[in-house]
Amino acid sequence: MQEVKETWSDRIRQEGIIEGKRETLLRQLTAKFGPLSPEAIAKVKAVPSAAELDAYLDRVVAAESLDEMRL
Repeated sequence: MQEVKETWSDRIRQEGIIEGKRETLLRQLTAKFGPLSPEAIAKVKAVPSAAELDAYLDRVVAAESLDEMRL
């Protein structure tokens, strides 16, 4: 089995994707629920993976409150 090495540019690209998803989630949360607390913003910025951010992005569509987001 061949090991695939992540290049520096791959890592930078992935970080850019994650940051874009964080900013999108923050925009969606603010649009739906109003201004976010510093704590909520910090929680979003701490989400480490694109997959986890995708789950939150899917959840925001159906959530009726910020509490339902489970951030």
